[in-house]
Amino acid sequence: MSKSKKQIDLRFIMEVLIYRWKMLMIPLVLAPLTGAIAYHYTPKRFRSSTKIMVQESGVVNPFLSGMMGQWSLKRYLPVIQTILGDEGNLERVLRKLDRIQDNDSSKMIKAKVMGFRTQILAYELGGGLINIDLVGHSPDFVQKGLEELVNSVISEMRRPQKQSVEDATRFLKKELLRIRSELDKAEEDIAKFKREHASELPEFQKANMDVYLTYQKALMEAEIKLQESRRRKRQLEERIKGFKQTEFLSSEHAEYKKAEKEVNSLAANVSLLRSRLDESKTMAKSVAETEKTLTRMRRDVEIKTKVYRNLQERYEDSQVTKALALYDEGNKIWVLQPASLPDFPFSPRMMLILMGSAMGGVLAGLVLVFAAEFLSSTIRREEEVEELTQAPVIGTIPKLFE
Repeated sequence: MSKSKKQIDLRFIMEVLIYRWKMLMIPLVLAPLTGAIAYHYTPKRFRSSTKIMVQESGVVNPFLSGMMGQWSLKRYLPVIQTILGDEGNLERVLRKLDRIQDNDSSKMIKAKVMGFRTQILAYELGGGLINIDLVGHSPDFVQKGLEELVNSVISEMRRPQKQSVEDATRFLKKELLRIRSELDKAEEDIAKFKREHASELPEFQKANMDVYLTYQKALMEAEIKLQESRRRKRQLEERIKGFKQTEFLSSEHAEYKKAEKEVNSLAANVSLLRSRLDESKTMAKSVAETEKTLTRMRRDVEIKTKVYRNLQERYEDSQVTKALALYDEGNKIWVLQPASLPDFPFSPRMMLILMGSAMGGVLAGLVLVFAAEFLSSTIRREEEVEELTQAPVIGTIPKLFE
């Protein structure tokens, strides 16, 4: 009878199991023993967990909301996962834990960092809570390593807010110095301009106008006197022309000379007064231009002063904000559950290994039993004899010896 034609039923299975029980028991005994040995020599794995909650500074302290960028709550987990996966950050943590030495090669450092990265798991619990797990073969390592990881996460998450406040403070200080320098220069330019145009300043305009009016009045009076003196001179000329040569008197000649001298003197005085009056007009125009220039310069100073005061107020606010940021440490990050020292390894578990090895032993034993049975050519059943001989079985001889 060929093996492929063997009939498999429950009775046959039981007979095979009873007949080959030793083959079944060997894997069943060896598998748990192997599992116990594997448990003993397999490195224990410990897990430490921590829970953190992040709250925006704008919510905790509204004063900071205008100066510090706020992050969406939905972005916290990706940010934390990015920080935990950053090679530079992980390398710094491992160096603090003395897991990376200065004499380690770059290839070794990268391998340690990559291995450390696979031991970290971060996931959201809901309600703003984020859980971070660290798995390792040493209880002390997972506890201290998780503490360093949480510190690095907190530091990196606070850094953008701190940096933004510090950048704003530096920028405001730089602008304050620039505006202060420009303001000092503008004020010095005004003082210099006043010194160079002291007589043309608006405050001297009334005095200049009084001088102008005085010159104008003096010129009018001098012109009147000049006209009278010229008229008298012409009269004397007419009188002298009426006299005969012999009749010309020295007294008339002296009076004429006096009148001529007076005319020349008054003409020179009129010319001088006209020159002074022109200078006074020029001075009046110069005062107007000076006032215009001075007004523009004062307007520039006023604008710069307003800008400077505004920057100074903002700089003072930034100083207060910076102090609050250092006190508040940016975002409020609450460590609700610090990393703890694990008491027991979470893997491997003895009972699971023994149960799994026992089940594996049973399956291995069954496979061995049925493999041996199908490979065996022994005939043990009447049905097999009848099928092979094509004749009925009249009787059987009982087994006398084992």
